[in-house]
Amino acid sequence: MIRPSTFRVIGRLLLLAVPSVGTVACVQDNGADFCRDHHLVHNDHIDSIGHLTVDLTATGRLTKELRLPAAFTDVELAGDVFGLQTDADCTAADPMVRQTSSGLVVTFESDCGEANRLRQLDVSVFDLLPELEEIEVSMSTPVTQKRFAINRQCESPIFRLGRRNTQQ
Repeated sequence: MIRPSTFRVIGRLLLLAVPSVGTVACVQDNGADFCRDHHLVHNDHIDSIGHLTVDLTATGRLTKELRLPAAFTDVELAGDVFGLQTDADCTAADPMVRQTSSGLVVTFESDCGEANRLRQLDVSVFDLLPELEEIEVSMSTPVTQKRFAINRQCESPIFRLGRRNTQQ
């Protein structure tokens, strides 16, 4: 026969064990998160995404170059497909389009004035090209350089991309 004190000890152990098991179950990783762990697969699909290079010089010359993979060589892009929020307005940018062996290259050049600062990149190209899933962005200004990806599946830019692929 089991004594009542043994029941009390078992009961106390169960009271401690049940919340612990529940806490562990709540914090368990449910597998890979595409946006958080994107650096693990980014270089695997680098040839199928868009690449945007944004360069703002100290004199205010803004150059944006969009490289699209070969699947997008027949698209027509009217106007600037990337809006940049800046401290001061930039001149309008007419696209210069050329086809290469690897796809389409669209270049936009503007004058933004000296000491202008980039605030935010607005990506409307996803509205124009619904098949495009991701764009890798490289931005440089006189004071900073940033590299990140914008993916349709992710709510915010992906800054952890792994090593840069030099074959573009």
